[in-house]
Amino acid sequence: MKTNAKFDRKEISKIYKNIARHHIDSFDFAMSTCLNRACEHMLPFDYIVPEESASCGFKKLTLWYDSFELGQPSLGEIDYDSHILYPSECRQRKMTYTIPLFATIFKKFDDEMVDNFKVKLGDIPTMGRKKFCNLKGLTKKELAKRGEDMLEFGGYFIVNGNEKVIRMLIVPKRNFPIAFKRSKFLERGKDFTDYGVQMRCVRDDFTAQTITLTYLSDGSVSLRLIYQKQEFLIPIILILKALKNCTDRQIYERIVKGNFNQRQISDRVEAILAVGKDLNIYDSDQSKALIGSRFRIVLAGITSETSDIDAGDLFLSKHICIHTDSYEAKFDTLILMIDKLYASVANEVELDNLDSVAMQDVLLGGHLYLQILSEKLFDCLHINLRARLNKELKRHNFDPMKFRDVLTNQKINCGIGLIGKRMENFLATGNLISRTNLDLMQTSGFCIIGDKLNNIRFLSHFRSIHRGQYFAEQKTTSVRKLLPESWGFICPVHTPDGAPCGLLNHISMSCVPIGSEEKQIDIDKFRNILGELGMNSISSDLCLNYHTGYYPVIFDGIHLGYVEKDIGESFVEGLRYLKCTQSQPDYAIPRTLEIAFIPFSGYSRNLQWPGIFLASTPARFTRPVKNLHYNCIEWISPLEQMNLSIACTDEDITPETTHQELDPINILSIVASVGVFAEYNQSPRNMYQCQMAKQTMGTPYHNHQFRTDNKIYRLLFPHRPIVKTRTQVDFDIEEYPSGTNAVVAVISYTGYDLEDAMIINKSSYERGFGHGVVYKSYTHDLNESNSQSTRGIKSSVRYKFLNNVSQKDKSKIKLENIDPDGLPKIGSQLTKGKPELCIFDTLKRGAKLSKFKDSEKARIETVRVCGNDDKNPDNLSIGYTIRYSRIPVIGDKFSSRHGQKGVLSVLWPQVDMPFTENGITPDLIINPHAFPSRMTMGMLIQSMAAKSGSLRGEFKTVETFQRYDDNDIVGHFGKELLDKGFNYHGNELMYSGIFGTPLKADIFIGVVYYQRLRHMVSDKSQARGTGPIDILTHQPVKGRKKGGGIRFGEMERDSLLAHGAAYCLNDRLFRSSDYSEGFVCQNCGSILSCYVNRAIMKTQTFIPPSLDESNKDTEDKEIHMNEKVICKVCKKNSNCKKVALPFVLRFLANELASMGIKLKFTVNDF
Repeated sequence: MKTNAKFDRKEISKIYKNIARHHIDSFDFAMSTCLNRACEHMLPFDYIVPEESASCGFKKLTLWYDSFELGQPSLGEIDYDSHILYPSECRQRKMTYTIPLFATIFKKFDDEMVDNFKVKLGDIPTMGRKKFCNLKGLTKKELAKRGEDMLEFGGYFIVNGNEKVIRMLIVPKRNFPIAFKRSKFLERGKDFTDYGVQMRCVRDDFTAQTITLTYLSDGSVSLRLIYQKQEFLIPIILILKALKNCTDRQIYERIVKGNFNQRQISDRVEAILAVGKDLNIYDSDQSKALIGSRFRIVLAGITSETSDIDAGDLFLSKHICIHTDSYEAKFDTLILMIDKLYASVANEVELDNLDSVAMQDVLLGGHLYLQILSEKLFDCLHINLRARLNKELKRHNFDPMKFRDVLTNQKINCGIGLIGKRMENFLATGNLISRTNLDLMQTSGFCIIGDKLNNIRFLSHFRSIHRGQYFAEQKTTSVRKLLPESWGFICPVHTPDGAPCGLLNHISMSCVPIGSEEKQIDIDKFRNILGELGMNSISSDLCLNYHTGYYPVIFDGIHLGYVEKDIGESFVEGLRYLKCTQSQPDYAIPRTLEIAFIPFSGYSRNLQWPGIFLASTPARFTRPVKNLHYNCIEWISPLEQMNLSIACTDEDITPETTHQELDPINILSIVASVGVFAEYNQSPRNMYQCQMAKQTMGTPYHNHQFRTDNKIYRLLFPHRPIVKTRTQVDFDIEEYPSGTNAVVAVISYTGYDLEDAMIINKSSYERGFGHGVVYKSYTHDLNESNSQSTRGIKSSVRYKFLNNVSQKDKSKIKLENIDPDGLPKIGSQLTKGKPELCIFDTLKRGAKLSKFKDSEKARIETVRVCGNDDKNPDNLSIGYTIRYSRIPVIGDKFSSRHGQKGVLSVLWPQVDMPFTENGITPDLIINPHAFPSRMTMGMLIQSMAAKSGSLRGEFKTVETFQRYDDNDIVGHFGKELLDKGFNYHGNELMYSGIFGTPLKADIFIGVVYYQRLRHMVSDKSQARGTGPIDILTHQPVKGRKKGGGIRFGEMERDSLLAHGAAYCLNDRLFRSSDYSEGFVCQNCGSILSCYVNRAIMKTQTFIPPSLDESNKDTEDKEIHMNEKVICKVCKKNSNCKKVALPFVLRFLANELASMGIKLKFTVNDF
């Protein structure tokens, strides 16, 4: 069976063309649906008035959130339509793009009637381009009118004018039991082993709680959970008894499942039951009371009126298997985890790999945002408000009769109105300040700046996914490995080299993390569907059990039933038919339903735990493939993929094949698939290109006049590449060119092209090849303070623009390049010390100048005057964008699209450049030795293809893994060159530009798309003779901006030693660093105890001029001093000798002396 899957390209391109779709969907779903779900799960706030304050008029106060409501971005407090706020304005004014958050709160005193009121909890940052953004639904023309890029896709926050992205993180798979071994479990006690099964339980509002079952050496099981950063260990029998009123016999039969002949399992279950007997637990209420008595101290929402049983109920519902509300389902889930734990200990199944993408989910930005927001809302009511009420009671002038006034709507609002600031702080810093840590393993590194160095770098932020900051500190390499399960989900090429290699990955082009629920599944109706397909529902009767030969059916972590072994495949196939064809709309089966079928292996040991695992929750990896049986697109997950037969190409299809890739290129990320002919390059070169493509000067945006980024690189004369990939067209990357088409000759010429150096034609340089600029933006506040006052003049109106002062005062001020209002002229040149702003000081009645501080020349690009939120016309900020010229100079870096980077070595005159018979001189010359070791054949093919395209006057669109006639890509483009009268292989006869004679060998010459990287000499050149030094060590400080020195390290020292340049080494590391002079006691060898004692001789009879300036007669007289060097330890002055030594040596001697260690020195004469 053969079929062409590429006909589906147009259909699927609509699905994943929006690069940030998963970010936007996650935020919209979290804020519109899940925020009110979180509201339903929040406990009410109960406040019991202490007995000593019983006269305040009530005994108990109850508050709870009823619902939340979000507005649209705007300015103003009452009329939200008066000023609509757009992202462009926030960028220019350095504001945060926010939406108002309102809450309806219910309040009740004792048994009085319930009162409700609506309060504003603050302005929280919102994500751009979709539901809670004013750019939603705008066309390209309307976007440009609002100051946005016409291809703006959103997915980021704007905080203080900067675009911030919440990074995607890899987390354990939700609601799925994972078996593993961890040596740290052995440290918990003598009976603990290293076996465990964990489940990351996630509620429908994305609240997460991980529970872990650990195996003890006697066969019993302990449940481990972390609550408010504290670890708790609970016997599993205590939880099972609390969840269900059952006998020991029923628990025994449910776990053993009829395998009474397996004595090993029976003994383990008996060990579990023995723990319950030791605790004297026989029914559910006893278990709940014991749990409640132990946990009531730490549980939130517990008052003195709460009984131990109620506290136990609260613990079970909020912290045990929180993905389900039913105690029956919680009980069945724990039994399932015990089954897998025992199977792992008995070596019946292999342990799961926690580093496999099949055992992982993705934590999306919108979901994490909701988790943090929910916790802050809960803390404001239960912690902040409680602390506020307790503070009121402790006031020395406390009036019990007025205590009720503290609980008015306005006072409550003041207590909980800081939520917006906390969310803004999270996005600005990326640091998580949490009471519970939200079941995460890190507290920092959640947010990154969406810098627009170029368009490719910007879009890669939305496709990057990190393993976690916790793993970056580990020295193991197992988490960095690329596993086969990642096929089609994680790009095998796009990962940085160095420390983050394998930890910071990028999802593939077709991978779509699910950000929202496609359909809300009715669990009872879905259970009936599965029953019709052959599933036996799990019974509440504990006496009815299924033996181990059945497949368990688990849906979103809930155990629904069992399927007989013989009908397992037909059951899965029937469910897959309903998923793919959607033939029964009433069944409401989502297209992204995960159907993972893990069959029995037929051996004594299974590689995976057999079962049928179904999942419909968000935050899963999915990707489209073609189902060959039903001839339609099916969305699959990593766990589902492991047991499917998927063909990559038509030739791979066999009778057993069930699915086929839509396009082989889908295994690559967007950035990796931009490279042309990448399959003909050595793999590390493609990896380097992914990094260099994000460091290229290009066209970062099209709305330049509305951008105020801190630093932006821009290529002045970019080209669209003659040879481009289909990805560049599909994702509009070609609209943001980041390179230049250059005629490149591969020849060793002049000797300036050694070691990756390259020669640029000077005439090409003069025509603008590689010319670029750097833009920097910063602001000045007209009046920084608004609270202080000086001599009756408020500081908020102290400074004014020159056009707001009298003509008399203005006539005294005469400055060049300054407009009449005091702002610099657009296009004027700035040099160090030159005024860039002139304002009038109303206090000193004179001009105040702000001078340009950078040592490099720049020009004023734009000037903006922005107001603040307080609507004070005098409280303004002035924003500047300045432009630095960056023409290519010797040492600047360039690169092709194949990882062939090099530096500019010389600008060679065109008259001396080699030329072809047609009079073509190359723009650029590179050395032939750049190719054999790097094996970048793709660059040579691109040179031929672009040469053919330029001769034929057409752009060529190619694809990675594209097939050509007879699999001969060189022949394909070689024939095109032959048709135009050129050599088949792209070689040409060239003539020497110096002698005019033909070169003896034909030269390979063609057109290559070259990129200019941001690494430029003008930004990195550094030199100094003397300058600032560190106050502690007296060594030069670090940093180019501070006028510091360049680090001269061990390798540099070894280099000078190898050359025998000892004096140069002495000069660099001693004379030009921390040279100092001191004394060494030759008796005790100390450099710390010697000091100089300067005393005036007793025979002196006059006062020195330094002590009495009025005594003019003593100016010509000699001052006799008696200078002595004395050792405080030896009390002698004859053995102290003056030496030159590094100052840092003194520092070391002092540090060691403070620890009781003495350095002893010996002085020898040479």
